[in-house]
Amino acid sequence: MTGFRAPDDRRDLVYRVTGQVAHDFNNLLAPLVGYPDLILEDLPADHPAVPMVQSMRRVAGRMAAVNLQLLTLSGRNEQEHEPLDVEQVVDAAIRSLEPWPAGVDLRIDRSAAPAVVMGAAAPLQQAVCNLLRNAIEAVTGVGGGEIRVGTAGGQDAATGEPGMVRLTIADTGPGIDPADRDRLFEPFFTTRTGSERRGAGLGLCVVALVVEDHAGEVRIASTTGVGTTAEIVLPGCTRSPATEPGS
Repeated sequence: MTGFRAPDDRRDLVYRVTGQVAHDFNNLLAPLVGYPDLILEDLPADHPAVPMVQSMRRVAGRMAAVNLQLLTLSGRNEQEHEPLDVEQVVDAAIRSLEPWPAGVDLRIDRSAAPAVVMGAAAPLQQAVCNLLRNAIEAVTGVGGGEIRVGTAGGQDAATGEPGMVRLTIADTGPGIDPADRDRLFEPFFTTRTGSERRGAGLGLCVVALVVEDHAGEVRIASTTGVGTTAEIVLPGCTRSPATEPGS
């Protein structure tokens, strides 16, 4: 397993500062995210300003995505943990990314046993979204492919005791360059450059820190030319979850 952990002596201060900056930035972003759609409603489809407004909307969306990563990092320790059905978290993450790009074949393998953990729905959903986005980019970068999402429950059938819950996201993309694998969870590290760059290289760092806060592990296995599998392993829980996360 490759993982990342910030130095303990500065973590709290960094997260407080990050949270305040991200919160203020979020307020400033609101009109940048919302106004382009309102402007487009008033412009004829052939107006010369339409491409510029669409470009503004795309860039504002990327800015909002980066800021969401920062908010997730800064607030992850403040979320109350409750029994969660991991499959419900996964389903919510999948819905949030719709519509999926053409050429992406999504397959879901449901757990036969309860896949319940003690956790915070919003950060876990963000972590799953980050892994799914990476998988989408991987398969669309090679012209299409398959993404397989699987869950495995963690309750021992004989004893009823909670075991480990596993969530896997596998793709048939190009795989990860061996030279990059030891740096995957570093903050701000990304293999994309120029126009291909997305976010700020915080995606897998957020995943690692959120999973760490849930007493779990995240593992990445990749074969060049074959694909990549990300696995989140969390302690199981025997308590019944709410109907929907956070309800």
